[in-house]
Order: sequence, then C-alpha cells, then structure tokens
Amino acid sequence: RASLYDPNNYLYYYNLGKTQYLSKKYSDAVQSFSSAARLNGSFAPARYNLGLAYLKLKNDSQALEAFKKAIEINPEYEKAYLEMARLLSKKGDRNAAENSYKKVLSINSVNTTALMELGSVYYDNKKPALAEESWLRALTMMQPSQNYSLTAFNLSSVLFEQGKIEEALTYAKKAYRSEERRVGKECLKRCR
Repeated sequence: RASLYDPNNYLYYYNLGKTQYLSKKYSDAVQSFSSAARLNGSFAPARYNLGLAYLKLKNDSQALEAFKKAIEINPEYEKAYLEMARLLSKKGDRNAAENSYKKVLSINSVNTTALMELGSVYYDNKKPALAEESWLRALTMMQPSQNYSLTAFNLSSVLFEQGKIEEALTYAKKAYRSEERRVGKECLKRCR
C-alpha cells in the first residue's frame, strides 16, 4: 500500500477509502476517509465519501455531519447537499430537506433527481402546487425511464387531488405508456 510509504499523503488514504468502499469494507473506508480528511482538512471529497460510508454503516448522524463539513469546505458541493436533503427528509425534517434540495437546484437547475425528490417533500409538506411544479419541471428534462413513469404517476396523483382531472388523466396515461415501453424493452433484452 502506498500509504505505508508516505503516511502523510491524503490522496493515498482517499483512494484507498474509495477502493474499500467499492469492496463493501465500509468500516475500513471510514478509517481511510477520516485519515484523508485529517491530513487535508480542506479536501471536501474526503468528507463527502466519509458520509457515504457512514450511510452504509447506518450511522445517519455521522453521515449528516460529514456532509455538512463537506459543504462548509465547498459551499457549492451539489452531491453533499443532495445526500443531506435525503437524510433530513428521512429524519422528518422536511423544511430543512426542502432548503437543501433548493440549494442543489441553485447549483444545478437541471438536476432531475433533486426535482423529483423535492416534489415528494413538497407533497409531504402539503404543498401540492409546488409538488406539481417540481415534478412537471423534472418531466420536461427526463428521458422515458422508470423514474419518468414514477414521476408522471406522482404528478397525475397531485393533479387529481387538486381537481385537475383532465391533466391528471394525461399524465397517468404517460406514466402507463412509459412503464409499458420500459417493461417491453427489458423483456426484449432477456429474450435475445
């Protein structure tokens, strides 16, 4: 291991941590990412990946702290905001989650994952018009896929709840057709 020859090189520990993470050795990855972060306190990717490793170990509080630290180091760290939003939503802190998703979108306005998930947070926060807007925006940027089907279905549901029956029906049909195409393609792949 290169880290044995140069124990002060944070990149060695960082790369070792990535390898350990990919090998599902999450406790070892935590140690390596922690070493990288200790050796270079301004290297945000070490903190971000430390958070991911903590997530795999089901240590949400440590993961949240790691993502926050990555954001302190780099206030434009889109992926850290996204993971933080997911954790906050999971904890039931939907207002903080909403703010984190909005930050992702202020950094990257075409992040369809953030738009889809923000729509769900809006829906849970009883903000159907904002959920509708978020899911509609996501759909305009997405290619048909499983997420497209789910997002179109969610949009149709929130439209229906708002009494927008014709629009709801339109998106329900889009969800159905998209899912039908996706399943058909999967079947063709398996049949070959």
